[in-house]
Amino acid sequence: MVPETWKRGMGITILLLLIVSAAGCFGGTPPDFRNETEKYDLAVQQYNNAKTLYHQGNYSVAKTEFSAVIKHFQDNKSVFETISKGNYTSKEVYLSKKLVNNADQYTYAAAFYRDVADAAARGDTKQAYAIELNAEEFDQASRLTYEDIRNELLPYLHSRK
Repeated sequence: MVPETWKRGMGITILLLLIVSAAGCFGGTPPDFRNETEKYDLAVQQYNNAKTLYHQGNYSVAKTEFSAVIKHFQDNKSVFETISKGNYTSKEVYLSKKLVNNADQYTYAAAFYRDVADAAARGDTKQAYAIELNAEEFDQASRLTYEDIRNELLPYLHSRK
């Protein structure tokens, strides 16, 4: 016969194991820096494609694309925050911190462009112009920062093949 307290203890233990494993604390693999930088590059490409759609006058599709890319940059930011606090090389931690800030810059730029595209689609050219000034500032800052990061990142990735 199994004592009642043992049964209760095992029940609680099993419940805790289920909760913890469902939360991904056991068996999860840490993010791969190289893979995550490739995902970041794809988000930047998607952002640039949305910007092209906007400049071509395809405002409603551009708005949808900017909304989607905001989510991608937020996801990228979360992953690079994890990497910057994890057991990675000092260069990966350093670059991850820079990518976290750059993801914020791109998120703001995309949000402004989303709002510009929305205003332009409604025909509110004055509002679109006013918002576009902010969008262009964030766009320039994010693009220049990204280029600087890429200049550091590419040699590092090629040296770690």
